[in-house]
Amino acid sequence: MQHSIAARHNGNGFVNGGSCAVIAPLGHNKVVSWPDALGASRQQARPEESTTLDELEEGMEEVESDSSNELGCPENVESRFLIPLLANWHSVSLGHIVVCGNCSEKDVLDVWLAGKASCGMPAGQMKLESDARPTSRMSLVLQMGESGSSRGRKLRLSPSCSRISRVHWEGWDDPSDHDVWDRRLLDITLKAARWVADQKRGLNPYCSDCLVSSVRPESSKSAFTVALCIATKNRLWQLRHALPLNLYHCWPHRAWTRIHVVDCGCTDGTLEFLLKHCRAAIECGFLCVYTTDKMPFWHASVGKNTAHMVATEDILVNVDGDNMVGPDFPMQVVRNFSEQPCTGVQYELGEGTCGRIACKRTDFHYLRGYDEDGYPMGAQDVDLLHRLKALPGGHVKRVRCPQFSQAIHNSQEHKVVSCDPALGNLRWGQMDKLNSAIFGERRRHGQLVRNLTRQNIGVYAWKVERPSLRAHA
Repeated sequence: MQHSIAARHNGNGFVNGGSCAVIAPLGHNKVVSWPDALGASRQQARPEESTTLDELEEGMEEVESDSSNELGCPENVESRFLIPLLANWHSVSLGHIVVCGNCSEKDVLDVWLAGKASCGMPAGQMKLESDARPTSRMSLVLQMGESGSSRGRKLRLSPSCSRISRVHWEGWDDPSDHDVWDRRLLDITLKAARWVADQKRGLNPYCSDCLVSSVRPESSKSAFTVALCIATKNRLWQLRHALPLNLYHCWPHRAWTRIHVVDCGCTDGTLEFLLKHCRAAIECGFLCVYTTDKMPFWHASVGKNTAHMVATEDILVNVDGDNMVGPDFPMQVVRNFSEQPCTGVQYELGEGTCGRIACKRTDFHYLRGYDEDGYPMGAQDVDLLHRLKALPGGHVKRVRCPQFSQAIHNSQEHKVVSCDPALGNLRWGQMDKLNSAIFGERRRHGQLVRNLTRQNIGVYAWKVERPSLRAHA
């Protein structure tokens, strides 16, 4: 259930029995106080939030002070409007942040950047202030940096756009200045990290590294733009564990990196998951989500071509839905194409990473992508590598680094479960062997460019965008 948040001041105290904030379920008349709703969610629906800091202990620098209870200081926070903000958040502009009670001032919250406590000062503070306008409205104000300085930012909470798990901030004086705090993306990332670590297959989610790196004040810069291209068909059980980590791993490079995910007609809730839990990445333009109704069955070459063709970046990287790219992976990609000219880079090390191939978009378009005239699975990645290498001046680098080459285990049966049963229920090994022979014969005849009988490669997919709450404010 979604909730709208509103706060008003009538000059004599807060409305609704002295409550500073109210939550009105959309489409219902009943009004529930925020603290009551939050109390229920903390005790029942969101137990993981109480263990967030425990998850970050290893490899991360926690907020330290002389007093052992300074991290929370909940006894200093009595305002029913401030209490729901005492949590870990993902800020679009700040990255992972922790909101704690201030130990000196009552009803003042400190905002700490994860891993940045060694500076000794919080990144900002928030408290209730009067607008000093005729309406005498009370606003929850967020002061970032030095108050009154050119480096400082002053924002107010936008009640009509905010929810318990998602808070919108707008500039106090500058309407163009805004930020969004989101709990869901951080929650699913921590859950994904726990799940990956518990698989006991030697996988490392690098969770602490990516959460700390997300608080870099400015996005990095690059001579190239990079696209991570993901096509998926009913593999939510893997995507929900890999994608959140990949978003955080690449977050510092979001100014020139895009992650394109194509939902190839999934029926397992993939699209709903993306729109609900990855909204913070979607709304800032970092994650682009598409869907199509043209793929009733899975075909790897068709799906991958579709995901590559929606991208307009300089370098395209195929990332299977079960792959984890590792911290700062886009920088690694750019470095490989910058240090020594090449037509392709393969990040393969172990199970499930053969298809992690990066190439220039111009070369991919020239070759007309993966060969779609074959069986749905097998050999399409190796065939593309051979064709990239055969280009004039072609050279393919192979990077074998555990940090950048991890994949969630995938059985041979899972690989073909969504393929067309009319093909006789061929096993993956059978398809791989048949495609290897077909594609190899084409290369021996000099057929580097494929899919020549098709007007377009891939299938038509359209971009899906969830309406922003800001648009309805």
